[in-house]
Amino acid sequence: MKILYSDLDIRFTVERTEFRALNIIYERLSRRIPAHSHGPGCYEIHYISAGYGRAVVDGQPYRLGPGTVYVTGPGAEHTQLPDQNDPMWEYCVYLRAPEKPGRGEAQASVAPAFLATHFW
Repeated sequence: MKILYSDLDIRFTVERTEFRALNIIYERLSRRIPAHSHGPGCYEIHYISAGYGRAVVDGQPYRLGPGTVYVTGPGAEHTQLPDQNDPMWEYCVYLRAPEKPGRGEAQASVAPAFLATHFW
């Protein structure tokens, strides 16, 4: 099962930095997600609601299970490998953010830290 909400363009602002949620996907990952990365200003928030698996981010493996949240950002190469006996159910929110903070955003604390980190 896969539920896709696309072309949403939900906008929200954190400390004068505007983020746009473009897609939200909820699916049971019974297949391997091939290694890929995203371009400047592109982020994915991953939330595992049930099941198990692994993510490999920049060559480092991480165990995933219910309640796991992680964020991949620009240039973070990542793949997901579901447990074949108990595959993951994942919510994935695809975000766009400014590639460079605009005027006044450099004084903020949370948004620049988020934008400067490619994996959480």
